[in-house]
Amino acid sequence: VMAPGVGLSAYFTYGLVKTKDPANAITWEEALGTVFVAGILMLILSAAYLVQKTMGYVPGHLKLATIIGIGLLLATIGFQSSGLVVDGELGELFGPDSWQIWVSLAGLISIGILTHYDVKGAILLGVVAVAVIIWTEADSWPKQVFELPDLSDTWMAMSLSALQTSPAISLPAVMTFLLVALFDCSGVLLGTSLKAGLITDVNQEVPGGVWALCASGIGTMIAGMTGCSPIIIAVECTSGIVDGGKTGVTALTAAFLFALSLFFTPVLGDVPEAASAPVLILIGTLMMRDIGDIEWHDIKIALPSFLIVALMPLSHSISNGIWFGLAAFLFMEFFTLPVWSKWYYQMKMGKDDKIMLRGGAQEDDATETDSLLTAEGVGRGL
Repeated sequence: VMAPGVGLSAYFTYGLVKTKDPANAITWEEALGTVFVAGILMLILSAAYLVQKTMGYVPGHLKLATIIGIGLLLATIGFQSSGLVVDGELGELFGPDSWQIWVSLAGLISIGILTHYDVKGAILLGVVAVAVIIWTEADSWPKQVFELPDLSDTWMAMSLSALQTSPAISLPAVMTFLLVALFDCSGVLLGTSLKAGLITDVNQEVPGGVWALCASGIGTMIAGMTGCSPIIIAVECTSGIVDGGKTGVTALTAAFLFALSLFFTPVLGDVPEAASAPVLILIGTLMMRDIGDIEWHDIKIALPSFLIVALMPLSHSISNGIWFGLAAFLFMEFFTLPVWSKWYYQMKMGKDDKIMLRGGAQEDDATETDSLLTAEGVGRGL
């Protein structure tokens, strides 16, 4: 299942259109044009198999760290959506509105118990139950059920003029959309494939992975034409996998239901965040299972892996974690090459030799002084 990326949507809005400096901004129509171009490039790179080859060179521990980081990111979003964590601190658990936090936590425990007993549809049952409780208690039932979708304001509104008039803004935007989307898709594709059992090792190639990446490119092109930010593989796919979905039929069913949901936007849009929060926390829990497979005793592996795991939830960005972790890995690998190790140990041995030589000379001076004092003492008849 694919959907607009949250981080990419934020960049689209606040990095291109509503920037602090109007001189560095472009119109939303021009921003959609950069999305469309990024989709074309994504499709070409994926179809040419370049993305998969590049990811094949990424070490296994970085891939594992990516999966774990995604899990922590999902859990963080879940904690914040439930109200349990607010601005990095524990929410008010006993205030007048804290009952929603407890309802959300009760939903989390309920889904966990149902999952333990392998109840099909456990996640959906939990979400619906929490939503109904909150709607009933807060008397906030949806006031409208059905609504016809309307794309007239954004359909084919994109403009490619910024590529000529503002290349200093539009070209970096295209590259940002392209690289972030590719990194996001590659990381999520790996994690969901492991969870689904399509692969058993992070170094294996995902069956049909090229088509998933191509679909992201095509989806991003359509997004540019319909008025949306780039389309990536939704990390929330893991919830369907946890519930037993592992084939293309699941994806097609989800696509049909998504199309159908366009007509029921009022109801689905009113589902409280506290109702979906337990699902994200549960998925984050399940994605922690690979943390023991990283060799944390090796600093060359531990540091880049930790940056990936920590920065994804802290920066709310999958790509940020991958970028910094990959950069740390490259620096660590370069400065620990045999040539550097040989140079370091030669310098260290040379320094030790100088210390030993200096120490030996001091011992010789002391011996000579002792001999002179002894001879002088004998001459005086001492």
